[in-house]
Amino acid sequence: MADGYPSVLAARVGFLLARAHLVAREKADRALDDIGISMKGFAALATLVSDGPMSQQRLSQRIRMDPATMVDVIDSLEQSGHIVRRRNPRDRREYALQTTAKGRALLLDKAKDFEVQVGQTVDFKITLEVAGASAEVSITAEAPLVEDTKSGVSEVVSQTQIDELPINGRRVDSFVLLTPAVTNDGTFGLVSFRGTAMGNAFLTDGNDTTNSFYNENAGRTRISSQISQDAVQEFQVVSNNYSAEFGHAMVGVVNTVTRSGSNDF
Repeated sequence: MADGYPSVLAARVGFLLARAHLVAREKADRALDDIGISMKGFAALATLVSDGPMSQQRLSQRIRMDPATMVDVIDSLEQSGHIVRRRNPRDRREYALQTTAKGRALLLDKAKDFEVQVGQTVDFKITLEVAGASAEVSITAEAPLVEDTKSGVSEVVSQTQIDELPINGRRVDSFVLLTPAVTNDGTFGLVSFRGTAMGNAFLTDGNDTTNSFYNENAGRTRISSQISQDAVQEFQVVSNNYSAEFGHAMVGVVNTVTRSGSNDF
């Protein structure tokens, strides 16, 4: 008697192969218990990954499994989210079984422990795929809100522009020419809004500082400016539809704000 078996059985190759199959089957089932899948389910899953989508009948024939047993195996794999049934694009009357990302990830995870012994040739086809992928695309196409608190068309020249842009003569109000529809009159250098050099208003910190005689900014073309470039915070250029708060202007308004002091050197 060898290994507890009668000698008449232990001498038969068929019996030993059957016993080897049972032992291997038990070990495989124990290895798959922790992930909740049977050896039959694992075989079906591996075949679908290797050969691609196929019908339940074709899968049953491929792994030589009884059709009745195959029904239970497929139901279990489908309930666990490892496979799905989809209509066959080549035959809408037939459903094809195919693996999900979860099913492929399960197979790849178990394949990490696949053992190949020295001198052994193993055909184990694995399709490398991402276990799970998600993408989120946010498209915002909101129209800008209409500013309903004022009707004027205006542009602001900021402190950064005043400090960084080059200027000839350090006349800070020369930056007015950066705004749309504003240029100089070509004769005296007066600020011209849409071709009109007269009838403008110049404000400094809310006070009207328009040169009443020449109807221009203080010292614009005839004397040095009374406000240093370094003293200006920013200014607003209103070229059209300005409100009544700007007073007697008929063409354009330049509203200058000076910088505030601080305790820092």
